[in-house]
Parts: sequence; structure tokens; C-alpha cells
Amino acid sequence: MSELAQAVAMLLSSARDPDLSGPEALHDHRVELFEAAFAASDDERAAAVTSIAEAVADPELPVARAGLLAITAGALVENGAPTTALGDVLLGRLPAILGDSKRFQDACLAAFPEGERTPEAEWVAIGDRQIPPETVASVAENDRVGAGAWRWTDEWCLPTIACLTRDRELRARAHRDEALRRAARDALGYGGFLCMALEVLDDARFLVLHASERRGFEVTVGGVADNFQLHTLLADALVREGDEGPEHGLPGERPAPEVIAVARGDGPQHDDGASARGTWNLYGWRALDPDGRLPADVPQERWIWNEGRPLEIETFEKRRVVILGPPAYPRTWNVARVFDALRGEVRLDRILGPAESGDLLAELGAAAASPD
Repeated sequence: MSELAQAVAMLLSSARDPDLSGPEALHDHRVELFEAAFAASDDERAAAVTSIAEAVADPELPVARAGLLAITAGALVENGAPTTALGDVLLGRLPAILGDSKRFQDACLAAFPEGERTPEAEWVAIGDRQIPPETVASVAENDRVGAGAWRWTDEWCLPTIACLTRDRELRARAHRDEALRRAARDALGYGGFLCMALEVLDDARFLVLHASERRGFEVTVGGVADNFQLHTLLADALVREGDEGPEHGLPGERPAPEVIAVARGDGPQHDDGASARGTWNLYGWRALDPDGRLPADVPQERWIWNEGRPLEIETFEKRRVVILGPPAYPRTWNVARVFDALRGEVRLDRILGPAESGDLLAELGAAAASPD
């Protein structure tokens, strides 16, 4: 038995020990496992993840202990171990755990209705509220399962994110799991990183139209977590300079190579020395006038905000549509991907001719003017 296999066996034995003083008692075994993993082969690390995932799948194992095992295996995944065994287990167990956490959070909020009292420093954050610790403890007495799910949420979410951002097929299955996505939003809120990972699109067909240039493009988007990244990669894919000329794309200045490297995942996760600039304003297709042009002052509810996500962009006949217009104001943002391991892509598939582009803009403008 390899050193790593021995460390895994010791960790799992302790995790199943009914006399374990608490999940924190697994710390030393986890440290030994990580030390052994550094010198292990790829096959040994893969076997370690599979063994740990089998334990994580055990519904009889307390949620705290199983969560610590999950995040241990997730660390191995982050260092190159395969995702399949762990990802499958996590997708299966997460809806129930997130549901238990949401039930506990709701009970805490109901037990302490929002009032005028100023929260003390040691109060506990539940959702977007601060709750006295004694209230949280009282609710936990009546729902230990929910309290455990809430307390150890990160230990379940972080390894799930590690798997999702490294496994395209797992992402596709998770994205189709409406119950999981709904449970994540309910328990974690819109801004939760697990929610973002679950909503990443792959192989998504987009139609991009520049309203004033009367130019159109079909692109495929994948692995893009937010619209900051989408904006940057669209500029890289569509702006053409020099010998390539605007006839093969749109006029303007392409993002700097170091900015693109970060956005694609060819470079580091972030670059403190570089910043991205807004090339356009992005709009949904309902921003168009009946003649297929952008009005001078588009209501902000028709904007596609950089802070949003590609999934939210409205479709027209099964394609998400982005309308490009001039920048409303100068805009820059830090160069960073949301997820280190997730590579982003905007692939230019086809350049539409002026006549086709104009026809599509007119069609979309007419549709936008029609009653819903």
C-alpha cells in the first residue's frame, strides 16, 4: 500500500469513528494526506479521490465530517486529480444539503424579525442580515441537521466548484439540474460562487450585431463566468486592425495581449498591472427601435451590464443576442477571471454580410416594438 493510500485509510477510519471528538480532529490526518500526495503518482491521487468520494457519498456520515472529506478530495482535484468520482457524488448530495441550510437560515431569520437594534460586532451573518448568536444557537438546538449544513456549506461548495470548473461534461449535467441550481440560489443568494459556476454556459450560440455599423457576427461562447469577461473576449474576437482591416470585423482597438491572456485562461487568474476598457455598451435586443437602430438614450433596464452573466442575456429564436453600441461613458475594470481553472472562449464562427445584418436588426426591432 502506498504512503498516500495509507494516509487515506487513516483519514477515512477516523472520519467513521463514532468516538471522534469533532470534525476538527481530522486535521492532522488531512495534513498527512496532503504531504503524501505531493510525492504520489497521478494514479495514486486518482485512487485517493475515488476512495474519499465513496465515503462522502455515505449518507450515514455526519455532514461536517463528509464535508471535510469532500474539501480534502477537492484539494487533490485542484492539483490535477480527476474530477469524475467526486463531482458525481457532490452533485447528488448538494441539493439536500443546500435545502437543509436554507431551512436553518429561514428559521433563524424568523426567530429574530428585522428591527431597529444595531447589530453587535459578534452577531452572526445569516443571508444579508445579522442575527444574535444566542438566537442562532437556539434554532440549532431544534435543527442540528440544518445547522450543520449551514455551518459546513463552504466545505461542500468549494470542492464542487473545483470539479465544475475543470470538467465540461459535469458542468453540462449540473447546468441541466434545475433543482440544484434553484437550491443554490435559495441557500447562497445570487452572488454565490457556486451559483456562478452552475450558470456558466458552454457551446452557447450568440448573435452579435453592431447597430450603427450594420454588421453582424455569429459566435460561440464557452467557459465565460461574467459579462466583464464576455465584453473583453468579444472585443478580441470582433475588433480588427491593421492589415486585417475593419471589413473583416469592427473598427477599434483590441484589448492588450496580457488582458486577453487573463480572460482566456492562457495567463494568470488576474493581472494587477493591466486593466480592461469598455469597447462598447452592450444591450439586449429589446433596446432597438422599430427600425432596428439604437435610440439616443436607451433605458438602463435594456443594458447588458458587465456585472451580469451571459446566461441572463435574452434569446431570440434560440440564440442569445448582444447589440453593440458606442460606450455610454469611459469604463475600465480590473483584469481577472472569476475562476482560476475555467478557460473562457468567444469563437467567431461567421461574419454576416451587411444585407443579412440589416435584415436581422430590422426583424429584432420589429419584434421589440411588438406587444409581448
